[in-house]
Amino acid sequence: MTNLTIFHITHWKAGSQWIAEILKNCAPERFVPMAIANPHGMGGRGILNFYVYPVNPGNIYGTVYLTQSQFRSIIYDPFWQTKEPEGYYFRRAVINWWNYRIKKNTCRSFVVIRDLRDTLISLYFSAKFSHKIITDQLAELRQKLNDLDEEDGIMYMLTDVLPSSANIQASWIGTPDVLMLKYDDILGNEFAFFENLIDYCEINVEKGRLHEIVRYNIFEAATGRKPGQEDVNAHLRKGIAGDWKNYFSDKIKTEFKKNYGELLIRTGYETSLNW
Repeated sequence: MTNLTIFHITHWKAGSQWIAEILKNCAPERFVPMAIANPHGMGGRGILNFYVYPVNPGNIYGTVYLTQSQFRSIIYDPFWQTKEPEGYYFRRAVINWWNYRIKKNTCRSFVVIRDLRDTLISLYFSAKFSHKIITDQLAELRQKLNDLDEEDGIMYMLTDVLPSSANIQASWIGTPDVLMLKYDDILGNEFAFFENLIDYCEINVEKGRLHEIVRYNIFEAATGRKPGQEDVNAHLRKGIAGDWKNYFSDKIKTEFKKNYGELLIRTGYETSLNW
């Protein structure tokens, strides 16, 4: 078995879990899904198993929601700890440091980004309807969104929730030796996208088998709906790019430009603030 460790890093959940599912089916014996190890830790936000347990060389880690500095600290820094006292996991820190800084086992990362406007809408519907309530913080957020109308709910997500996704996205821009991908480029180009990704990750799977896995997991096969047909209660809600246009009022657009307009330009989704 290869000692090449693979990390799939992103800043939003719904579509990223679809990518993780394909990786899992390509190499199930190596795949480690992200899971909540302590749902009440980190102020009710939950602590992922990635924070708690050592990273095993050769594994494929399904989806990691971390900035570049957080990721590098967990992998390479034996003294890194979470913000709360009980979040310091000495065994994890030392083993990761030994395997990846001292022994220099190889890890390879790819980062999937998305138009942050679509991320906002995806986060809104996921938090309000489809995401399983697994942390105290998510339960409180769902109650908050149910008390607000749609515009105010999206505005709340923009100012109070989206900054975390934006920080993750921004932190990886221009990082050397990391494959940067756009979720929007996958849609309608799934077979070529995953052929290239599997080659990059050096996962041993026959091309025919890969196509079978991708075909089984594309939006229409996974949901029974065509892309664009919405189910707000499904984690794969709509399966399209540009859905933000259906929800952005002038108020939301103005606030978004003020906070994230430059990031849209840096990520190549816009060339100016005139949208």
